[in-house]
Order: sequence, then C-alpha cells, then structure tokens
Amino acid sequence: MRAQFIIRAVQAWSGSTRSLATKTKKLDLDRTGPRMVGLSLVRALDREEEECLYPTFRQLQVATVDRVHSFSVPCDRVIKFIKLGAINKQIAQQYCHYIAHLSRSSDTQEDSEYYSRRCGDLLSYIMRTGHDIPAMAKTKLLCDVADTSKENCIIAIKTFLRQEKLPSLTPREFSQLFGSCCRFSLWTEARQILSMSDERMLTFRICDPLILGLENASQKYKELAHDPSERALLRDEIIETLYTVCELFSKHRVQFIAKNKSVLSQALIDLDIKVVVNSNIKMSGRCTSCETHLPIFDSKSVADINESIRSQIFSGADKGLYLNTSPNDASRFVSFLRDMYNLDKKPIDCVIDGLNIAYRTSTGFNWIKQQLTEDVSRTYRVPKVENQSHTLINTIIRGNMLQQFKKILVVGKAHMLKWPGLMDFFRKNNIRFYSSFNNSKDDLFQLYASTLSPKTVLVTNDFLRDHLATLDESARTQLERWIDTHQAWICQKTLKPIWPTPYEKIASVDRERNCFHLPVIDFDQLETVGVTDPPPHLNSKALTWLCCRTANKVSE
Repeated sequence: MRAQFIIRAVQAWSGSTRSLATKTKKLDLDRTGPRMVGLSLVRALDREEEECLYPTFRQLQVATVDRVHSFSVPCDRVIKFIKLGAINKQIAQQYCHYIAHLSRSSDTQEDSEYYSRRCGDLLSYIMRTGHDIPAMAKTKLLCDVADTSKENCIIAIKTFLRQEKLPSLTPREFSQLFGSCCRFSLWTEARQILSMSDERMLTFRICDPLILGLENASQKYKELAHDPSERALLRDEIIETLYTVCELFSKHRVQFIAKNKSVLSQALIDLDIKVVVNSNIKMSGRCTSCETHLPIFDSKSVADINESIRSQIFSGADKGLYLNTSPNDASRFVSFLRDMYNLDKKPIDCVIDGLNIAYRTSTGFNWIKQQLTEDVSRTYRVPKVENQSHTLINTIIRGNMLQQFKKILVVGKAHMLKWPGLMDFFRKNNIRFYSSFNNSKDDLFQLYASTLSPKTVLVTNDFLRDHLATLDESARTQLERWIDTHQAWICQKTLKPIWPTPYEKIASVDRERNCFHLPVIDFDQLETVGVTDPPPHLNSKALTWLCCRTANKVSE
C-alpha cells in the first residue's frame, strides 16, 4: 500500500528548544547549490522583529506510517507544494512572511532578489485563493511583503486600492506600507495611501520612513542630472507628497517627530528646495524668511467651544467624571461670572487654575501617614500649605500678570480660603477668586470661563486629557487648537509663564506661495522635556522650524 505523506511546516521561534528539528539530524546546506530553507539560513531575530512574531521555518517534516523525516527543501519546491494544496493556507501565509524576512536579511543582492520574486509569486497566489484567511492576516502580509521590492509594493498597493477603504491597519503597519512606497520612489501611490488613511493610522511613525525615502530620492535626483524632464517629474512628485503630508498633519494635528533632523534638511536641499533651519516666526505668525503668515486660530470658533462646554456642564452627561458635587455648584459659578462681568462690562483677561499651579510647581512637601485599617497604612507626600500659597502668589508676580492683565480670575477649591496670605493678596490686587466645592473637579469651570472671550488666556499646567478623551474627533481637534493658542504654561524652576502664540505650531502649506513650514520635534531632545514642562511642540528646546520654499520648480 502506497505510503500516505503529510507535508507540513515546522514553526520554531528563534531560540526555542522545543522544535522538532532538534530531535532529528541537522543537515548542512551547500550555499553553491539551490537556495534552501534550512537551519544555516536562519539567524537570530532582533527584538523589533520578534515583536512582529515572524515564524522561522527551520525544516519541513514528512511523516509516514512508521517514521518521521526532517530535511531542508528548496524554496521553489515549498511553493510548489503550497500550490498543489499539500500545505494549508495558514502555513503558506506564515511561510510568505518568512521568505519576506529572508529577502530583507540576505547577504547578497542576488539572494535578496530571488526571495523577493518568490515572495511576490506566493503573495499573488494567497491573495487569489486564500478566501478563508482573515482580513487582518492578509493586511499584515501585504504590508510585510510590500517592503521586499518595488514590484511587490505595487502589488500590495493595488490590492489595497481595489477596496473601498483601507482595512484596519495599525500605525506600525501603515507606516511600514507608506515607508515602502517612499523607499521605492512610488510617490503617487504614497499619496493615494495617505488620502485613504484616518486619524488613528496617521501618526509620527511615518516621519522617519519619509525622511529615508527623501534621502534615497535625493541621490536618484542627482543621478538624473543628464535627464532634466525625469528630474523635474521626480521633484514635482516629491513636493506634492510633502504638501499632502503637511496638510494631513495639520488636519489631524500630528506632530512631526524625527530622529534625523539634519538628514531631512539636507535631503530637501539636495532636491533644490530652499530650506531655512530655525526660521524666525514672529508673534503675529509671520515667517521672516519667506514673509508668509502661518495659520491663525479662528476666533469665531471660541463661541462654539464655549457653547459645547456649557451644554456639558448643565446636561449632566459628564457629571460622574467632572462634577462630583451639588448641581448648585455649576449654577453658582455661572452667576459668579455674570456678576463679575456686570461690574465693568469687560471680559476676563486671564483665568488661573489656582490649585494646579500651586500644587504642580511647589517644591516643599510634607509626609502624611494614613491608617487604612488596623494593620495597614500608607504614607504619601503633599505640598506644604505655606509653600503652595507662596508659589501661586510668586507665579502671578513673576509673570507680570498684574501689569499685563486688568481682570484676573483664579479658580480653586474651598480649602484654599484658609491658605495664609492668599486671600489678602487677592483682595489687595483686585483678583477675583471662585472657590468650588472640595469634591468637585473644576476642569469644565476653567474652560468655560476661558472661552467666554477669544482674548482670554488660561494659565494651567494641566493637559486636560480627561476632557479631551470624551470628545469626538472634530470637537477634540477644535479644542486642541484653542489650547495651543490660549493656554500658558508655568515653568517649575523660574515660575515664569510660557505665553501661547496666536499661530499654531503645526505643519502648514501655502500652495499659492509654493512653500510649506514644518515644525520638527527632535526625538533625541524629548528626554530633556520635564513632566511639568509644556508639550514638546510648544517647547523651544525640542522644536525647530523649517521654512521650505519650492517656487523654483525645475519644470517651470
């Protein structure tokens, strides 16, 4: 009776001791012969590759009735087995991941091209016949194979574009797919993928792949010096892609964080784009290098934000999160603001988050011991009351707020009324103080008072994440724009405020003037940003403005 053969792939993770391969004779491979899939071609995966969970196919195993054979099989033969149906689609999909990994890690260009061709062949077969493979698995496979060659990248992009919308890509997968397009100079395809992305996919992860693609394109641009038309076409495609990236970053408020800031500027210069590093931006938003004005926050949007916050206060939708107190607290605060406005019919100039500034910028602490049960206690530290009072007073004085603002409102808690010297300082300098209940979270109170007028400044070191998390994308983006242009941060060391600017520190494009401005955050400088410091895009230590002018297009 003819033996029944069951051919299956043995999956063994790097470093595993449980692989069946260890129970059989390890065969050495002849590098001069056909390309094999075996032990000698498997190297240890680094940590990043292990996170991707690439299976390493050490051997193929053939089982008969009475014994088990383990041996290495040529790549072409494995693909043939897959197409004959001897290996199931799930193993075929994992094997495709494996030869994609071999394509990227091969020592020679010949081996890399060989595996990429086989990978593309197997990918096309799986996409055509693997109807039972989950969509997420197909998506991961397409993104992985797209990084092996230009031809495979085109196959993956066409597969995605045939769908009405991109599947649920993770930020890592989307950046890998976008980076493959940039790497192989598929700039048109890169823009198509960007246009189909959503807020969740589009993150700072695409910045470094974009920079690497620009660096490779700049080398190709130099090589095309003898062909002006191709050179101009390449440059125009890259510029249009940069415009698209900046516009999407501005729309979704994505920060441009890069490890190789100098490489980016040099690549743009090599593409005949005039770049000014550390361009001076005036307070009005005017760039002194190109005389272009950066986008200013629309003051008309402030009324919409205020109405949204008012509805949340009185609707009770977020009562459990923000207003853990009597409903009278909200009505009392609105009446307080009305009486404050009726005094001189002028809006509030500055709203200060009293407890946040006093607590987060204090330096002296007391240790408090709390007895939870008879046998269990905990010890924690709180700022000294006298230190908190002095910190808040010194912040107002050192920030020249008394000279800069005529109408100041401090929002705090009831227990602050007992702080030494604080109320006397407020009365002496005509500063109004609203004390909410001690068990009330007053984020909405501060936001509501700050958005009554487009000229009001909110002084707080609070990131307001709790409130932002409850909003939809449109409302969250609108409020984030207001925060960037109306929130002042207090430096813990000097107690001096970092005042906001009327322009947004986000990428902007002016197609009429053929220029774009890119605020680049240096990844290596993020460690220098302290806990109480402003976010990186508002911190001058980590932020560098690039003014890029593209008016002198080669095609013109």
